[in-house]
Amino acid sequence: MRLRKLQFVAFSILFLTQLLFLGTYVEAANSETGYLEETMRFVREKYVEDINERDLMQSTLQGIFNGLDKYTTFFTVDEAEAYLADIEGVYAGIGTVLLNYGDFIVVYDVLPNSPAERGGLMRGDRITAVDGMSCVGIGLDTAIDMIKGPAGTKVFLEIIRENQKYGVDVEINREVIKINPIEHNIIDGVGYIKITIFNDNVDEYFRSALQVMNKANIKKLILDLRDNPGGEAGEAVAVAEHLVPKGLITKLDFKSEQTEDLSFYSKLEEQNFELVVLVNSLTASASEILAGAIQDTEAGTLIGTRTYGKSKVQNIFPMLTPEAYEKYKNKFGITTVNAFDLIDSYEEEISYDDIIGWVKITTGEYFTPLGRRIDRLGLVPDIAIEDYSLVNGIDIHDIDKLRNKVILELQSEDIDVINAEKILSILGYKVEKPDMCLDSNTAKIIKEYQQKKGIGLTSKLDKYTQVALNQDLERLILEIDKQLGKAVELLN
Repeated sequence: MRLRKLQFVAFSILFLTQLLFLGTYVEAANSETGYLEETMRFVREKYVEDINERDLMQSTLQGIFNGLDKYTTFFTVDEAEAYLADIEGVYAGIGTVLLNYGDFIVVYDVLPNSPAERGGLMRGDRITAVDGMSCVGIGLDTAIDMIKGPAGTKVFLEIIRENQKYGVDVEINREVIKINPIEHNIIDGVGYIKITIFNDNVDEYFRSALQVMNKANIKKLILDLRDNPGGEAGEAVAVAEHLVPKGLITKLDFKSEQTEDLSFYSKLEEQNFELVVLVNSLTASASEILAGAIQDTEAGTLIGTRTYGKSKVQNIFPMLTPEAYEKYKNKFGITTVNAFDLIDSYEEEISYDDIIGWVKITTGEYFTPLGRRIDRLGLVPDIAIEDYSLVNGIDIHDIDKLRNKVILELQSEDIDVINAEKILSILGYKVEKPDMCLDSNTAKIIKEYQQKKGIGLTSKLDKYTQVALNQDLERLILEIDKQLGKAVELLN
């Protein structure tokens, strides 16, 4: 990937703006430059081990930037690629959700229309080898790294499927996978949309979720921003344009006089939804831009706990190597360490070999429509309700509804068994650690549950039992998650 291709992503991390950064001009602090040069010479002369010059320069830059504030940091090239991929919301792979189960890597879910789905991978498959290398007994992160790879390449998986004694080989073409940060549902006639992070795909998927709500004639909406750390604030503004009435959404104030302050406005003439927003202490940054705009304009009611309190704005810039700095200084007569300056001013193609790393630096601050500065203060919800807790070590929102596609009986192994056991554990039954196996203890508990519910005593996860468990899960979610329960109550 060439540097120019990443420029839009980097500039759009917060508020889609271009900034100048660290132009190192001749008249700038020569004494500091000399001091740093002498310090580097001192290290080379005195340090007993061999020194890698690139590592030494990276460490120097880390020391400079990491000491400014907790949001400013220096990334190596690899670290920056991972960071930008999160914001961009894409990765090259096959499109699965995996989990560890004993010594095995198990397919928990297969994304719709993904390479994995087209390759025939199924939920519950156990992956035993990747490209001929065993992945039995290895960690989940290691297995994921083995499966990922450049788009357009193939990966060969050996899998074991339930009721099959021998492994099956599956060939899958890796592709660029878009990460969908939106979850949506309808709860008791109320629309529910959760945004997990503001990557570059939010507006696209949020519009799709709104289409679902409109098709179902939903007029009341819960927007869940809990645990959302922020991300690309331009996407938060795009969501606000669907929810906040006509007027100011946020104002961005930059320190640099060379950078114009920005204001973002909604053109929405009439609100389409009665709105409640769920927030907590991990609702931060771009999420607070959206929540703050909704609160200030009285477009909705905030429920939960005080938000994180981050109004500082960061942008990310590529840093030239010392060799590239000298090369472009001689070529153009410009003294800058910011590669974007060369792209903007001279349309120069910068290769990755010219980049020593990237810096994410605080460049400005945003304010809410009423001019509130929330940094280190956060937003105080209109209705304060404490966060929900785990029950028997289980997060109620980590349980999926049972698919009710097959009857699961003694010794069956399936993802639905895990979810059934989690529901039963929260209901108070003495379930051992939830796993995929419907063993004799689980069969006994299912029979007890069936007796209590007046269902046929089969000791199996049959159709009627799965329906009953799904109904209990819906009830438990609103009972345990009191913030969500209050939102549904308020809107009904």
